[in-house]
Amino acid sequence: RRKLLNKEKAHNDENKQRQADETRVEKQNLSEEIQCLKEIHQQYQALLESLLTPK
Repeated sequence: RRKLLNKEKAHNDENKQRQADETRVEKQNLSEEIQCLKEIHQQYQALLESLLTPK
Protein backbone atom coordinates (compact mmCIF):
# COMPACT_ATOMS: atom_id res chain seq x y z
CA ARG A 1 0.00 0.00 0.00
CA ARG A 2 2.75 2.43 0.93
CA LYS A 3 4.69 1.47 -2.18
CA LEU A 4 1.65 2.35 -4.29
CA LEU A 5 1.29 5.74 -2.58
CA ASN A 6 4.96 6.49 -3.15
CA LYS A 7 4.58 5.54 -6.79
CA GLU A 8 1.56 7.84 -7.08
CA LYS A 9 3.42 10.69 -5.42
CA ALA A 10 6.39 10.22 -7.74
CA HIS A 11 4.00 10.21 -10.68
CA ASN A 12 2.29 13.41 -9.47
CA ASP A 13 5.64 15.10 -8.88
CA GLU A 14 6.69 14.12 -12.40
CA ASN A 15 3.50 15.58 -13.84
CA LYS A 16 3.95 18.80 -11.88
CA GLN A 17 7.53 19.07 -13.08
CA ARG A 18 6.50 18.46 -16.69
CA GLN A 19 3.74 21.07 -16.43
CA ALA A 20 6.19 23.55 -14.92
CA ASP A 21 8.64 22.90 -17.76
CA GLU A 22 5.92 23.30 -20.39
CA THR A 23 4.75 26.53 -18.78
CA ARG A 24 8.30 27.86 -18.74
CA VAL A 25 8.75 26.99 -22.43
CA GLU A 26 5.42 28.62 -23.32
CA LYS A 27 6.37 31.79 -21.44
CA GLN A 28 9.73 31.86 -23.21
CA ASN A 29 8.03 31.44 -26.60
CA LEU A 30 5.54 34.19 -25.79
CA SER A 31 8.35 36.53 -24.72
CA GLU A 32 10.12 35.94 -28.01
CA GLU A 33 6.91 36.49 -29.98
CA ILE A 34 6.20 39.71 -28.10
CA GLN A 35 9.74 40.90 -28.83
CA CYS A 36 9.26 40.17 -32.56
CA LEU A 37 5.92 41.97 -32.59
CA LYS A 38 7.47 45.02 -30.91
CA GLU A 39 10.20 45.11 -33.54
CA ILE A 40 7.67 44.74 -36.36
CA HIS A 41 5.60 47.51 -34.80
CA GLN A 42 8.61 49.83 -34.67
CA GLN A 43 9.47 49.10 -38.30
CA TYR A 44 5.85 49.70 -39.29
CA GLN A 45 5.79 53.03 -37.42
CA ALA A 46 9.03 54.09 -39.12
CA LEU A 47 7.62 53.09 -42.52
CA LEU A 48 4.41 55.02 -41.91
CA GLU A 49 6.30 58.10 -40.82
CA SER A 50 8.55 57.94 -43.87
CA LEU A 51 5.47 57.65 -46.12
CA LEU A 52 3.65 60.52 -44.40
CA THR A 53 6.63 62.86 -44.32
CA PRO A 54 6.58 65.13 -47.35
CA LYS A 55 9.74 64.82 -49.43
